[in-house]
Amino acid sequence: MNWLDLVPALVAAWFPGQDDGDVVADILFGVINPSGKLPVSFPTSEHEAAFATEMQYPGTRENNGLPGGPGFPLGDGSPQLVSHYSENLGWYEANGVKPAFAFGHGLSFTTFEYNDLRLKRKYRRVFEQVPVPGTGRENIPQRFYRRLVELVPVLTVEYTLTNTGSVAGAEASQIYLELPRQADQPSKRLVRFKKVFLELNESARITVDIDASAPNHPFSSFVPDDPDNLAAWAEGEWVSHAGAYRVHVGGSSAETPLVQRMGMAFPRINNRSARR
Repeated sequence: MNWLDLVPALVAAWFPGQDDGDVVADILFGVINPSGKLPVSFPTSEHEAAFATEMQYPGTRENNGLPGGPGFPLGDGSPQLVSHYSENLGWYEANGVKPAFAFGHGLSFTTFEYNDLRLKRKYRRVFEQVPVPGTGRENIPQRFYRRLVELVPVLTVEYTLTNTGSVAGAEASQIYLELPRQADQPSKRLVRFKKVFLELNESARITVDIDASAPNHPFSSFVPDDPDNLAAWAEGEWVSHAGAYRVHVGGSSAETPLVQRMGMAFPRINNRSARR
């Protein structure tokens, strides 16, 4: 993007469909205030794109002369796969490369200010119904008791968002987690976001819960049973690491003015525990 400095702003319209002209015109003429955020990172050059190195894109690639073995169809691509890699946000942060537009970036006709980050840790209790021994037979009615089977960590993130600009607008505030060092993860990860509309000078107190049982595994990293056997990489488990997690809150992955640490633990429950 060597032409980027020649323009005052850039509109990424993506694929808006048959009304694309009306939508883009409304943004350019200020009829609506844009609030979209990038789901990817935009590189400054092709050397930062996914095909630049096998570490950025470890799958089967073209036979482009880069190290790692021939590409499809000359081979199955196995020699060029790697067990430790990162893409997009992870690659940029792990290698100290600044993209042209970072993951989560997006412009608005107004400005927003983040303040007063507070973190709270709690555990959500999960129970199961267990039959009481000796019940449910002959003339004895079936009875059950509740047994605690899991303590699910929940991290509550609270912060204040204020519209400090000159017009009303919406902001998709983003929450990122940086895992403990032993997790061996290359960078912070997006775990939640919250979009709110604010009038001029209006503030909102935003509260978001990050549940360890969520399908995006916010506190976990996937550990293959055999890291060197890439054909069986789907065989493994999600591992949560006890330790200090760093919470980042802001308007994009590159702009997180609120940062705070919180210690997290993932207790195991003995299923022989007493009735509850």
